[in-house]
This record gives sequence, structure tokens and C-alpha cells, in this order.
Amino acid sequence: MITHCLADVSNLGLLTEMDEAFELSEDTWIELEGELDITTYDGVQIPTIKITKWKTIEEPSEPYVYPVLTLTS
Repeated sequence: MITHCLADVSNLGLLTEMDEAFELSEDTWIELEGELDITTYDGVQIPTIKITKWKTIEEPSEPYVYPVLTLTS
């Protein structure tokens, strides 16, 4: 998400909705297209993506938003 300029860009996670969600196995990676919508979660309105098109993909080479950094001495 960019709030002002590229200097303050950050990652953002959104809830998604798709009819076929239960067909996916745990740890399956997908690429998706969808429509931004608003839903109520735990009594609060939040943005969500209603998935309209998707396909399975290979796990990315760096799958984590914040990978653990290892320092060597």
C-alpha cells in the first residue's frame, strides 16, 4: 500500500472470499484477480477481495513478507 509516496510503501494483507476455498490444500500458492469490497469481520467493516479468477502457482523463491534474517559473526 502506498499512502503518500514510494518512500512509505508497505505490505498489506487482505481477507479474501472465494467459493472454491475449501478445494485448496494447505500451503497452496495461488495467483488471483478479484474485486475490492467491504465486509464485516468481528463487528468491524474491513476491505476484502472477492476472488473472480485464480490459478495455482509454484511457491515463490522468497515466500515470506518478513523473512528471518540471520547474522553471522
